[in-house]
Amino acid sequence: MAINPYANQLVQPEAIHMHRVSNTFTSGMVKLQDELEKSLAALAADPTNPVTLAQYQANISTATLYRNAQSNTIKVLKDTDMNTIRNFV
Repeated sequence: MAINPYANQLVQPEAIHMHRVSNTFTSGMVKLQDELEKSLAALAADPTNPVTLAQYQANISTATLYRNAQSNTIKVLKDTDMNTIRNFV
């Protein structure tokens, strides 16, 4: 939990904008993770099938792009917050 310096009380992480944005990405990753696990199981069952390999590669690429988008979004929010704080100090 983060401390709110103005109220001297604990703030729930869900109340912080960055946490809400990050949780939105995390909940979206659940479906992608399920698809990735299914395609990995299909690939493990038949590793010589080029269709299952292509499906696995597509799913892992999608999951990687999704996680990169999450990371970049949170970094932009953090940088914006830091610049705002720097301008007021």
